[in-house]
Amino acid sequence: MMKEEKMKNQKGIFCSFILFIAALVLNSCASTTLTSVWKDENYRVGNIKKVLIIGFSEKPAVRRFFEDEFKRQMTPLGIGAISSYTVIPYEKLSDKEFLAAQAKDLRADAVLITRLVDKKTVQSYLSPETTYYTYTGPRDYPYWPAYCVNCYEIVTRPGYTIENEIVSLETNLYETRTDKLIWSALSDTFAESGKDEYIKSFIRVILKRLSNDKIL
Repeated sequence: MMKEEKMKNQKGIFCSFILFIAALVLNSCASTTLTSVWKDENYRVGNIKKVLIIGFSEKPAVRRFFEDEFKRQMTPLGIGAISSYTVIPYEKLSDKEFLAAQAKDLRADAVLITRLVDKKTVQSYLSPETTYYTYTGPRDYPYWPAYCVNCYEIVTRPGYTIENEIVSLETNLYETRTDKLIWSALSDTFAESGKDEYIKSFIRVILKRLSNDKIL
């Protein structure tokens, strides 16, 4: 009987540990919210087949990952995407004539540009949580030593504070035929899980909205 009680206690602790890890995983997901969206109602749908992607970042690795991830997620939509870092050096991003010439040479229908607007850190407090065992009857604890052990080993997760980063981005889509803005969005990304995950989350949301708005 004591062996059964011990196994029950260990199982309860293990389950509580799994739930705790699951909570951490769920709280580490990146999520993006669009705070403002504008589109040109006069734009004719279906004109965009190839897009030049430009992500502004002072870190070359971030720019490459951002543009390549946009390209990867655009491919299933039937859109040919070009990562700008492959044809435009960072120092040339301030050269209007060079940029216009590159877009023309690449025969891009549109240029999608994303830049950082703001970045801030916020704190969140997770309250303490206690895991209790299910009581099914007096036979669960027929001996008081086992019952005491079970009471002692109830699992409690202490409360703690975590810091998260909120990244605000502006994304503009321009038609190269007219050089005019046809779609624009401001977004906030709750970036708890590192740059790779929040970039992927951000791009998924942007492309879904572009699709829903019938721009792509």
